[in-house]
Amino acid sequence: MPCTAQNDFVPQLPKEPVDLIYLCYPNNPTGAVATKEQLQKWVDYAIDSKAIILFDAAYEAFIRDDSIPHSIYEIEGARRVAIEFRSFSKTAGFTVFAVRLR
Repeated sequence: MPCTAQNDFVPQLPKEPVDLIYLCYPNNPTGAVATKEQLQKWVDYAIDSKAIILFDAAYEAFIRDDSIPHSIYEIEGARRVAIEFRSFSKTAGFTVFAVRLR
């Protein structure tokens, strides 16, 4: 699904059935956000099509606009179809790496 500047980095709903939907808002590197109305359309679609939304809210700590949801669970019906996760490394700016010592 195209996610471009022309659609404000919020793709259109799929025309064919899907099982999983991955959404990441606020988005990196674009900084794009999804409004409550846009997320409600995704939740409604997921309910109707029996799909699961994987919602990555890694950058929610940077939201400063009260009209932008910090969590997909702010959207009616989301608890029925969404799994939200956050990457603490993104918020805190930490990097994880491994080194093998001999």
